[in-house]
Amino acid sequence: MNKLTVLIVEDDITTQNNFSNVAMHLDDLSIIGMTDNSSDAINLIKCQYPDVVILDLELHCGGGNGIDVLQELYNFSYHPFILITTNNPSIHIHKIARNYGADLIFTKYQKNYSEESVLTFLLSIKNYIKSDIVTKSPKLMSDMQLTQYNDKIEQAIIAEFSLIGVSPKYVGYKYLLEAIKLWISGQTQNMTPTIANKYKKSSNSIEHAMQNAIIKTWDRADINDLLEHYTGIFSIKRGYPTPTEFVSYYTQKIKEQLRI
Repeated sequence: MNKLTVLIVEDDITTQNNFSNVAMHLDDLSIIGMTDNSSDAINLIKCQYPDVVILDLELHCGGGNGIDVLQELYNFSYHPFILITTNNPSIHIHKIARNYGADLIFTKYQKNYSEESVLTFLLSIKNYIKSDIVTKSPKLMSDMQLTQYNDKIEQAIIAEFSLIGVSPKYVGYKYLLEAIKLWISGQTQNMTPTIANKYKKSSNSIEHAMQNAIIKTWDRADINDLLEHYTGIFSIKRGYPTPTEFVSYYTQKIKEQLRI
């Protein structure tokens, strides 16, 4: 479920508890962190990338203040939706908060204010918040999507390796994994030198390790597993695929699986 993730920056214990109690009954919202000071708030935002930060401007008990957080995040690559909560009636302070990126200000003395009303309001604009983050943080979001894409490819390769018994203990395991990822990305030329350069090894040692991993797999694997899960072409006389044949086969197989 695509929940709205929220970080609470609030120094009043009762208010913290109220937010937690309300959130327990909201299926589409998750509080991923809670702190009473500005320094921890900044670190949590930069590590966890919450969708929303509910930020109290006055953090007398914990340390710092909400303006400190806003100033620190102003030039950061990720921009969550920031909802200010405050007892401060100063229009000047509110203007400063908005200038540093606050999206909305709720005064705690306004009519019908409650922690429940804050969270309920956020859920009512959940879709806007999600899309606005992508708009405001395009580079970071694209980087995150790229990481997820690469992770998906790697997990698919690992799953295929396990079906025929390519052991992670083999030295050539990581090189074969790297080679397939390179081919999927379109880098089909100079495969071995590229990997050798990355791992600070000679091209011959990389080639030998990959071939050795394949030979061990074919020697030790169940023949039925090989026949079922590896249908690539290789020399019957040799008895096993070359690294290029192996990499080419799995490149095509993974691309078909993931529709790349």
